[in-house]
Amino acid sequence: SGNPYPKGNKFEDCNRGVYAIGCANVYAKANTFSATATSTVPPFGVDAYYYYKNQSAIWINAQADYFTLSYNYIQNFSSGIYSSHTTTNTTMRPHIVKNSIAAPSSTGFCKQAIQVVQVGGSNFISGYVNIDNNSIANVYNGIQAGGVANGIWIKNNSVSVEPKTKLLGTTATAINTAIKVANSNYALVQANSVTNGGAVPTTSTTANYVTGIHVSGSANTKVECNNAYHTGRGFVFEGACGNSSWKVNTMSDSYRGLEMRLAAVINNQGAATYTGTPNLSANTWSTLTQHTFVLGTTNVNTMSRLYLLSGGNTQPTLNFAVSPSISYTTGTGNGIQNLSSGTSYTCNVGNAQRLANGSNGNNTNSGANNQKKAGASTDSLTELTNLAMANEDSYEVFADEMMYQNKQFVYQLIAQDSISPSKNSTLSTFYNSNQNMAIGKLTEAQIAMSNFDISGASAANNSAPVSIAIEQKQQRANTLVLKYMNDRNYVFTDAEKTELKNMANECEVKGDYVTHARNLVDVFTHTTILYDDDCLAEANASRKIKPVTLSGVEGQTSFNLFPNPNNGTMQLDYKLGSYSNAKFSLFDITGKLLQSINIETKEGSLYINEQNLKNGVYFYTILVGEKNIKTDKIVIIK
Repeated sequence: SGNPYPKGNKFEDCNRGVYAIGCANVYAKANTFSATATSTVPPFGVDAYYYYKNQSAIWINAQADYFTLSYNYIQNFSSGIYSSHTTTNTTMRPHIVKNSIAAPSSTGFCKQAIQVVQVGGSNFISGYVNIDNNSIANVYNGIQAGGVANGIWIKNNSVSVEPKTKLLGTTATAINTAIKVANSNYALVQANSVTNGGAVPTTSTTANYVTGIHVSGSANTKVECNNAYHTGRGFVFEGACGNSSWKVNTMSDSYRGLEMRLAAVINNQGAATYTGTPNLSANTWSTLTQHTFVLGTTNVNTMSRLYLLSGGNTQPTLNFAVSPSISYTTGTGNGIQNLSSGTSYTCNVGNAQRLANGSNGNNTNSGANNQKKAGASTDSLTELTNLAMANEDSYEVFADEMMYQNKQFVYQLIAQDSISPSKNSTLSTFYNSNQNMAIGKLTEAQIAMSNFDISGASAANNSAPVSIAIEQKQQRANTLVLKYMNDRNYVFTDAEKTELKNMANECEVKGDYVTHARNLVDVFTHTTILYDDDCLAEANASRKIKPVTLSGVEGQTSFNLFPNPNNGTMQLDYKLGSYSNAKFSLFDITGKLLQSINIETKEGSLYINEQNLKNGVYFYTILVGEKNIKTDKIVIIK
């Protein structure tokens, strides 16, 4: 009904229906892609993959200009629509609109309905990448944006994820997500309806497997006017999402409404008073087991406050956290700011009022370098100063990664004149002191890449004085992306493929380098790969637990490991007090035990030689009397 292209092509039981690489313009309209069964896929690298049926309905890679994918009917394809971009064209307009994608067959599945990624190249003008008015059902994952820098719009879509009763091509503990935005700054997720086609999860564990809208590492993202119902988790924010907007969303008939996860920061939602801009966030909670939930985050009450009208369904009262995280609490200076009056953001008066970032409701484009500017009316210099100056104690998990991402975000805002701190202010001093440091040089490389300035990006990237693991990995990912930008037919070496796969398998919240690696792996494997981003084991391994004094210990216990960083050779000086033994254990970043050494004297030095360790971050623990009294990281640099 309403299809202006009533006759199209029909594709049945094929590996790929439409396959376009390096094309200027692609139009795929009103086609039918159908099958009754979906073949499972062997590990990437196996040539037999190309004979497997119903893997991708529409696959577009290295797109150069416009494309429109609309009114297509896709049934039981493992990947519905995949689009990867590396372009010099800032005005390119990918449109994915009014498609119907589902996998209703008991022998068919869809692991990803729509996926749009960017592998380097010029940033798009805001709103030029549209995923709009699509109908998606019976899929493991609905819509995903990965590394699309500058403003993808995901609007007015209906997504129903497959309940956990169907496990063909997946597992019972895999996370099904309706809409996910990862490392895609300035995204707009608006007026979507997300749900689950099965029963509402009834436990905290099963709630993790069915997610509505998930935003990871995406600053200045706007998630507004969406409806999440019948889900395990309605909305999830993860990692560095500073200066984002979460307003006028509805959560109902679900286990959990809002989850702040793994060092999540979104900054304040609303304000204490009405000053011409609406100041009440106006999200609503109803029929939920948990209104809010905090995991691996200790600063929601200071860096992600919710300003709302006291009483009624706009006030969350069922607030939970997993220790040592701190739950949302109500009161002066806390995360839930109950106001007796104010003006609410709304969804029916247009974007200009709701988003308050310019006359068209979006951040304006700066023109010269095609980057985004943050709207002055929503930026808080105080909040940005807090992000720039936060130390590792501000983050419960992934401290190095979160510090780098948040500092880099603020640095880039200043570098591109999105904010103008006063002379000699804290932010001005922060910017000046980092211009020739890793943050400054890697940001310079990122801006050059967004302008398709390959030589400038390479020069800045190579000159970055990297030291910690997050900087080293970001630099290496940039190097490999630049090789692909320079030659989209570039054949990665086996060693480079291994590097990319290793980075791709890390937790996505850790930074852009993970998303870049995943996008490049998709390119050279010619398939979409789903990753386990639960990340709890990796996050727990990154915790910085402060030493505690054990009761019953005569004298002070002390431990000092040095040098740190080191090349694999290190020394641990120790005193055990009244205890007669202890244990030193060394782990990699995934939590895998690498070495365990018993300490059987009360005082002395332990010499550790691990020359086989590769560059990166590792963790060690010290147990005394079966109690973990010290956990800290070791950085290996050779």
